[in-house]
Amino acid sequence: MSVEVALDKFAVFHLLPYERREVVTGSIITKMKAFSLVDESGASVPFEVTGSEIVDAGLIDRQIVHYGDYDPFVKYTIALEDTFPAMGYKTYLIKECFEEALPAACQCSKEIVWKMIFIKYSRKRMAR
Repeated sequence: MSVEVALDKFAVFHLLPYERREVVTGSIITKMKAFSLVDESGASVPFEVTGSEIVDAGLIDRQIVHYGDYDPFVKYTIALEDTFPAMGYKTYLIKECFEEALPAACQCSKEIVWKMIFIKYSRKRMAR
């Protein structure tokens, strides 16, 4: 997959010498409030968000914290089922979904979205 298509990717490595269909879990750290996974053929891949937590932006990039008003990063733990090639890997594009048109394939954690809104509001009140 080329970098021009999307910068955010999720890769699954499969080191066994035979093809296998399996449920895998992984983590995605992003600022996106909702996202979908797309495979190399452009098909949407169903997944489930099994956990989410807000990550301190200073752990990702100290310059963001220095300049002040920033959106927090969220670490999503996801689970997906797919067939993986023998001794190979599969890459999925992470595409942002926007609130006005959320397709069924998009996932987000409503609890995290509300926490992000609260944090942003609290920072604005403290800045006054």
